[in-house]
Amino acid sequence: MRASQKSRRCQYTEFVASLRFGAFELDLHREELRRGGVLLKLAPQQFRTLRYLAENAGRVCTREEIQRSIWDAETFVDFDRSLNVCIAQIRAALNDDSEGSRFIQTVPRRGYQFVAPVSSAEWRGPMASEDAPRPPRRSRWAWAWVVAPAAVFLTAGAFAFRSLTPPRRLTLAVLPTEEVGPASRLVNAPEARSGQALPPANPGPPAVMNDLTDDLIGELATALPRRLAVIGRTSVMRYAGQKTGLREIGRDLNADYAIESSVRGEGGRVRISARLVKTADQSVAWSETFQSDAAAALETQQEAAAHVTAGVVRTLFPGATAKTPAREARQAEPWAAVAAEQVGLGFSGRAPIAEALEKARAAAQHALRIDEGNAEAHNALAMVLFWRDWKWNGAGREFARALEINPSFAQARHDYAFYLIAMGHAEAGVASLRESIALDPLSPRINVDAGWVLLQAHHFEEAIERARRALELQPGMKEAEACIARAEAYRGKAKPNMPPDMPQASSPFERAESHAMAGRAVEALAALHQAYQQRDVMMPLIGTEPSFATLHADPRFADLLAKMGLGL
Repeated sequence: MRASQKSRRCQYTEFVASLRFGAFELDLHREELRRGGVLLKLAPQQFRTLRYLAENAGRVCTREEIQRSIWDAETFVDFDRSLNVCIAQIRAALNDDSEGSRFIQTVPRRGYQFVAPVSSAEWRGPMASEDAPRPPRRSRWAWAWVVAPAAVFLTAGAFAFRSLTPPRRLTLAVLPTEEVGPASRLVNAPEARSGQALPPANPGPPAVMNDLTDDLIGELATALPRRLAVIGRTSVMRYAGQKTGLREIGRDLNADYAIESSVRGEGGRVRISARLVKTADQSVAWSETFQSDAAAALETQQEAAAHVTAGVVRTLFPGATAKTPAREARQAEPWAAVAAEQVGLGFSGRAPIAEALEKARAAAQHALRIDEGNAEAHNALAMVLFWRDWKWNGAGREFARALEINPSFAQARHDYAFYLIAMGHAEAGVASLRESIALDPLSPRINVDAGWVLLQAHHFEEAIERARRALELQPGMKEAEACIARAEAYRGKAKPNMPPDMPQASSPFERAESHAMAGRAVEALAALHQAYQQRDVMMPLIGTEPSFATLHADPRFADLLAKMGLGL
């Protein structure tokens, strides 16, 4: 009897069918949450988030980790908002309180921890026993009818995946427009960079023609933003008047192609020539010439920029259609430029920062009322919302919109890096910063600012490298030297390059840094409270500033973070 039963006994397979905590049960097969057998409503995203937290009970799940596992890794701003809402809805279903949480505990500036004990219920199902009759064994040739179609399917799938994977963005450098004298052959003007002498420049071309390079950079950067990257103005302008060869320029800027353009004025006429050149072998992929009366120089310049953009897109991406600026876009550009200038004036100390940021806000909003698609205006408004208003979600949306319009906007990527790091997305911020450097690699300003951003991300070695690069590009740059000194102090390899008692004229945030680095916690906290009351524009960095690392355990510091809507 027992032998017979043993011979018929089935084998069983096991897997986790549900997770239980408190009165709740997560049915992993049906993706349902129950309490005492009663079904509770959870959306799929909420269920997956709750499951992930419960499966990792007892440890902190960072926001980045949850993002990689549950959300699209490319979405930062939408993810933050979505996760906050998702957690709130899960807590409502669990009747959980964020203050005295029984299940999901918020870990400021890091993520969430599932704190309740979790047990698992296993499912056992029959599997054929060793004694059960088996199907006849197939010959090795018979398996070919299964394996061959599968191989074809997998090969086709791999091919389809490759075809759906977006190609690497081509990188384009718009070189400075050259003014050519009337005796020169226009077609050869760009070749002066290889050593050919040019005759004296003719004063005929109107000064407005000097803006052609900017127009081309702006139009090309937004023409096919996901497929074409355009090097920033600061880097390309370093080649103005130089005889650097195209191959070297391509290597310096990591640019696949370059646009060379020339302007010639003679007898009341203006002639513009442009050509697209492959930097690796200097072959000309496309060229065109435009001319008109000098009185219509501005219209000719704008028309030329539009034609060049269309020609480049048509040549590099056959079948693609370039985005065309809205008719009112030109009217918004001066207001956006004013907004960006005011932001720069405020942060450089050349104007009172609060006043400058308010002017920037007004100009940016005016520009956006004219043309919502102006990336520069969105970025300027994001800076105001972040540094001045402390409106984190609004700032994030404006930064994201600016980069959606123009992913080649190096300054916006740099500014967005500060925001991401302050919001707790350090590595995402560093990635944005590196893209900024790639888009404008020869800009001393981008490089030194990158050093300060990297300090906030606690990447001290890389911060020193960036600051030294800025010094190579602009010897004697005091700000770069200060960045290096600060990084060395943070690493403990040098004393802080700051006086022990900051003068009263300095900002309270700077005084707090000085006190904290000198070990004077009481004075540092007092200065930070003053910075908060005065809405010091540097306060968004309170949670990431390395000087304040020794203050993190102090409840008064945590209270300041909470007041600002930040955390550690």
